[in-house]
Amino acid sequence: MKNAQPGILAPIPRHARYLTFSLKQGAQPREAVRALATAADGETCVVGFGAVLLFALHKEVKGLRPFPHHRGEGFEVPSTPAALWCWLRGEDRGEIVLRGRAIEKMLAPAFEATSVI
Repeated sequence: MKNAQPGILAPIPRHARYLTFSLKQGAQPREAVRALATAADGETCVVGFGAVLLFALHKEVKGLRPFPHHRGEGFEVPSTPAALWCWLRGEDRGEIVLRGRAIEKMLAPAFEATSVI
């Protein structure tokens, strides 16, 4: 996994899949995160670490704070904290589904998928 993830600012892809994961109780996530690093290129697979995961890894990211809940007339953007997020980007829906399943399997020892969109 690269430190910079150019997919964040790249044009919106034709297709995408969003995977949200929680950390399993008592899990040691280090090996699962290392495995994910082989699949996360920062372009077709963008990854986000949440506070729970960083705490479990004994790491700190300065300035990390919960995403605020925003609401206004006609819109709502909820705060949805999670341990780990993956944004799969691409041109082929089937290929993205298969990549998503592979990532879920890769992370299964330490993480549970809580949402797939």
